[in-house]
Amino acid sequence: MNQDFRDLEKNVYTLTDPNESRHDCVYVIDEHYLVTYQRDDHSMLEVGQKLVVYNLLDKNIKVEVSVYDKCEILDIIVLKTTHKFDFERGNTRHHTVNRPYHQLGINQENRTPLWTQGTLTERFNGRYLGSTTGMLGDVIFDEFNKFIGIVVAKRGEENKIFILKHTLIVLRIEKGLTHDGEYTAGS
Repeated sequence: MNQDFRDLEKNVYTLTDPNESRHDCVYVIDEHYLVTYQRDDHSMLEVGQKLVVYNLLDKNIKVEVSVYDKCEILDIIVLKTTHKFDFERGNTRHHTVNRPYHQLGINQENRTPLWTQGTLTERFNGRYLGSTTGMLGDVIFDEFNKFIGIVVAKRGEENKIFILKHTLIVLRIEKGLTHDGEYTAGS
């Protein structure tokens, strides 16, 4: 794994205290926004709810956030903060299938970054199907370390992953969309 991929690890946060036994990915997608999946225990989060996220690499870094958007159709939750992340967007320009990807998750045993490689096998309705398993919230990058999307669901007996394309995530923020689909000026 080269340094460009390792640099992406600094953008991974969790919603759980570093001393907890289970950690889910929350990923920085803009200077003031993070994204995670909307299923399981995350489905209990409410728009406007205040939370704290903890950096994966440095558990002393914690940032106050609020739930900005909860979109059941896309299976995502967008968090917003007044904190400014050191972030430079790098979204993939390649949208073909049968191409490799790198999956960034969290090793649950020691709360460290966990990288896996797989192949995008299908593309449909703003989502991809990946060849790997993993956890909801894992972050997917192309072979050039550009953001493809996040894992929002699993499918079948083999638990293959559904990946929501970055364009659908980023569009919600750039257009100022909230959970009810309305435009909010100044967001």
